[in-house]
Amino acid sequence: VIDTIASGSVISEIVDDEKTYFIHPISGEIINVKINHQYAGAEIIFEGKYSTTNYEWVARLGVNSAVKVKTEDNISGNYISNSDAIISEIALGYHYKKSDHAGIILESHVIPPYNLPDAVALFDLMPPHENSIHLGTYFQVENPKFGLWNNLNFRGSGYLKQLDFDGEQYIDYGFTFGLGLEYIANTQTFDIAIRTGKKESYIIKGQNEDYISIHFGITTGEKWFVKRR
Repeated sequence: VIDTIASGSVISEIVDDEKTYFIHPISGEIINVKINHQYAGAEIIFEGKYSTTNYEWVARLGVNSAVKVKTEDNISGNYISNSDAIISEIALGYHYKKSDHAGIILESHVIPPYNLPDAVALFDLMPPHENSIHLGTYFQVENPKFGLWNNLNFRGSGYLKQLDFDGEQYIDYGFTFGLGLEYIANTQTFDIAIRTGKKESYIIKGQNEDYISIHFGITTGEKWFVKRR
């Protein structure tokens, strides 16, 4: 048996059938790394809308200012990173109102990578450039009688996204199904939605990731603060 460990003396020897295992003492050192990032920046959003009785068009433009990141590092020292201002979002939307209670919505989004300085990117992974298209429909059921609840809202949609990581493109697609309840004179809303989809894995090449998520939302209005007498 040849001992291939160059440092440390043998303090124990274990023989298992025809194999011999040597145990060596090992000395180590624990290093505590503490890094703190402070971000400073701003975003401006421009949005325009054109509406008729049955149609609605919406355009949206987002602009991110330059981002300044101050990093406090107990190992490498403190430093400041900066990035340039960018266009953060371009979006177009079309809404066809079939009636007062039903319609179809089509949206397209272009979302460039967030202008985060490379020096503070987590795991050296920058956000992707995203192109997406969304198609959805909704239907609203009114309560014909006066009561606690007013409307039931049913929603369904599908989406297709293209994620670009420095020239490597991945596809993400899925569907969402939602149910909403409006109550107390339409001032309160409770929503629940399920999203399911599949996307190409960025970590494991050639593999797909299936996912499902559940989302809850509550919107409150001024009726919460009205005193009853």
